Amino acid sequence: MEWSLEHLSWLPVPPDDFRARCKALAQAGGAWARDVRFLANHRLASAQLVQLANAIEAAAPETADLTRLKLAFLSNGAINFISPCLVASAARHGIQLERIDTPFDQVAQETIDPGSRLYQSTPNIIVLALDSRALPLDVSVDAALQHVNAIREAVHRYSTASVIIQNIARVPAPLFGSLDRTLEGSGYRRILDYNKALEESIAGSGDYLMDVAGLAEDVGLDRWHDLSQWYTARLPFSQGFVPLYTDVLARVIAALRGKSRKCLVLDLDNTVWGGVIGDDGLDGIVLGQGNPKG
Repeated sequence: MEWSLEHLSWLPVPPDDFRARCKALAQAGGAWARDVRFLANHRLASAQLVQLANAIEAAAPETADLTRLKLAFLSNGAINFISPCLVASAARHGIQLERIDTPFDQVAQETIDPGSRLYQSTPNIIVLALDSRALPLDVSVDAALQHVNAIREAVHRYSTASVIIQNIARVPAPLFGSLDRTLEGSGYRRILDYNKALEESIAGSGDYLMDVAGLAEDVGLDRWHDLSQWYTARLPFSQGFVPLYTDVLARVIAALRGKSRKCLVLDLDNTVWGGVIGDDGLDGIVLGQGNPKG
């Protein structure tokens, strides 16, 4: 398999007995957290993430080796295929998530009602995963931003949870070709303007941004968006990108709890430079821009 973001190629291939190891977690005892993190730190497909999440949620012991958090995931799309994968992806980053799933496409209802299930569950983190179909961008960028800010204000009024809000990926098919980026009122331009306005609104507010727009462009907008999956199952993006999406979101969650990795450990010979310094000497290695070995 070629290196790709989609397949989490920086992680090792899961062991052949992955399913059996997930089942064995129930008897892991004091080694439970260690075994969970071992299994999570592989390039897991969606089905494997769900297997691991089920095993985690079936046991869920109290352990100081993982940070326990309650997370509510709100979206205008179906989330039942995302939230279990997020549990397993979070374990990769030292987080033990208790997920609070909210009703389908009930973001406004859940956030403005102080007695909603959302607030009764007392989450530590609330993720607002809204895409362009949830916002009145066809009215104006200001209307879309006001809609989102009203939701954010309601959350902060009724909860002390940290808020992660994602920006939106632009649509892959422009209506006006090369003019889309510069033409006032085009869908492309409105999404660009909204993302910029959202970033400025979040700055200094204490809320956190997840850059879904950048993630979608990294893997390709035409592959990120899947209209057939949206119309048949209300999946907000192509299901094949769930492992990548949940890993990126888990990194944001981990960073909020001080779990960002700050040290990179790697080999030097034939990695940072071309050649083996012990054999080739300082003058014999290749180092610098412009050379594939250096």
